[in-house]
Formats: sequence, C-alpha cells, structure tokens
Amino acid sequence: MDAKDKAKELILREEIRDCRKTLMDTLKWGVTVLAALETSLYYVRRDAAQHLMKMGVLTDLEMFPLSRWIIGTIFLTMVAFTFSFLSNYSRFKLVNYRQQLIGMSTYSGIDEIPAGTRLVHIDKYLFFVFPLCDLLTWLYFKVGDIIVKIPW
Repeated sequence: MDAKDKAKELILREEIRDCRKTLMDTLKWGVTVLAALETSLYYVRRDAAQHLMKMGVLTDLEMFPLSRWIIGTIFLTMVAFTFSFLSNYSRFKLVNYRQQLIGMSTYSGIDEIPAGTRLVHIDKYLFFVFPLCDLLTWLYFKVGDIIVKIPW
C-alpha cells in the first residue's frame, strides 16, 4: 500500500462522512420546512375560509372547497419533491464513494461492508407523507361531514 492509496482512502472516508452529514441535514431540514409549511397552510386556509364566509360563498357549516385546498397540497408536493431530489442526490454520492472504498484494499485495515437494503429508500418517500396527510385531512373531514354530520 503506497502513499497514494492511503491518501485516496482518507479522502474517500472524509467524503463519506460529509455525504452522511449532508443527507441527515437534508432529512432534518426537509421535515422541518414541510411541518412549518403545513402549520402555515392551516392559518392561511382558516383565514381564506373566513373570508369566503363573509363574502357569502360558504355558509358556516360548509367545508373549505377542495379546489382551493388542493393549491396548498400541490405546493407541499413541490417542496417535498425538491427535498426528495436533494436527498436522492446525496445518497447517490454516498453510495458511489462507499463502493469505491469497498473496492480497494484499505490502509487502516477496516473493511467497509455494504449497507443493507431494508431502509435505503425510505428518505425518498418520507417527504411525501406531508402532502398525503394534508389531502387525507380534507378527505377525513369531508367523509365525516357526509356520514357523521360533524357540527362545525
């Protein structure tokens, strides 16, 4: 093992560490931003519903229309797609660097083992839980309004 291989191993290990940190930060900030947007959408929709009631478009017992609700859901989906793309890119780089490290003999003697495949792609779909829950919330209240006649 020469100095060139030792330097390559050190660089690869540093890149793997940085990619893991970037991936975790992307996951953390993605969830934080989507949760904050969902909270903001609640207040925007509440104010919009009150405005529609003042204009006479909605009565006190009517729900916020799906045609207006879906605008917020589409915005959440676009933000979720952005964070999903960023996490996929970070994961792609991480896998690439790990494969390079696994393919070489290491100076440190620490053998890299390939990661499992059980939870590898969970971050792809993690961000889309927020728009899905947003849409299911409207559906829950709509079904509840039709079947149970929830008194608003």
